[in-house]
Amino acid sequence: MSRLQLRLGLVLVALVAVMALVSVFWTPFDALYNTSFPRLRPPEWPNVLGTDRLGRDVFSRLLVGAQSCLVVGVISVGIATLLGVPAGIVTAQLPKAASEVVMRATDVAQAFPALLLAILLAGVFGGGTVTAMVAIGLAAVPQFIRIARAGALSVLASDYVLAARSCGSSRLTIARTHVLPNIAPLVGVQASVTFAMAILAEAALSYLGLGTQPPTPSWGSMLKDAQSVWYGSPLQAVWPGIAIALAVLGFNLLGDGLRDLLDPKLREVT
Repeated sequence: MSRLQLRLGLVLVALVAVMALVSVFWTPFDALYNTSFPRLRPPEWPNVLGTDRLGRDVFSRLLVGAQSCLVVGVISVGIATLLGVPAGIVTAQLPKAASEVVMRATDVAQAFPALLLAILLAGVFGGGTVTAMVAIGLAAVPQFIRIARAGALSVLASDYVLAARSCGSSRLTIARTHVLPNIAPLVGVQASVTFAMAILAEAALSYLGLGTQPPTPSWGSMLKDAQSVWYGSPLQAVWPGIAIALAVLGFNLLGDGLRDLLDPKLREVT
């Protein structure tokens, strides 16, 4: 079952990546500006998914929207990883009292919603893709701290780390040569799950007008545009909704499959 999840997740993630890559070089029609097509045209050739309320090709906008999805996911997960993993490793090497203080602060930070943080940042710096990426990345940092600290504590209690300490290895050397390679699978699984969360958060922020700004397409802003024509043309909301659902499902399945594959305790015995 775990390998089926992994394969299905890889297929869905690859589909999103192909959409984004193809849209860099080619789209059937201009995804940003109006065309000569009628507004709210139903799915028919040459507009295979129809047109939106401004006469733009929906399929072209879905392809370009995949770029925003992946860029926001990659940058936000990168921010969370670069800040959270080193902090988690350092926290694991602190004295118990200091480590507990850091973890309680992490609990408080984890209770702070990403959407609220994005609203605060948008009020200071203005809404946009950069604001969304920073807000989502900072909101995910506590999760990476917890994952990295838990994995580091397990590694630091092992015999080979005790042997390295007895040989005079510094904490930095132990972290670089022993801790980081052993917790990399845990971090990879968390990154995949966080990527799915980032896609949802970016869609929500774009829907609220705090994410990717028009005329650049994003799946969240497409849902927002579809709201005003829902009763007359419900398919306008169906297509970006399906795209978001498949992308989130793909990264979640990928994370679950990697967890089952890399964790010996969860690996199926065949």
